[in-house]
Amino acid sequence: MSAQCEFIEGCPIYRHFRAQAQHVFRELYCEGDFASCERRKLRLAGQPVPANLLPHGGTLWQNGEQPPPS
Repeated sequence: MSAQCEFIEGCPIYRHFRAQAQHVFRELYCEGDFASCERRKLRLAGQPVPANLLPHGGTLWQNGEQPPPS
């Protein structure tokens, strides 16, 4: 098994976080327990991945709302 998620490069969720939060998500999911990442599960199943979906299954904003400004 690889040491990190095969989708780590280019994962669009990172653009919504500052450096410290990026590091936390990367360490917990992308380089840690990436098999539990809800974004990865959907991608592997060939299903669309909502832009607001967090690795743990929560959301950054409600469906239908605009994302927060970058």
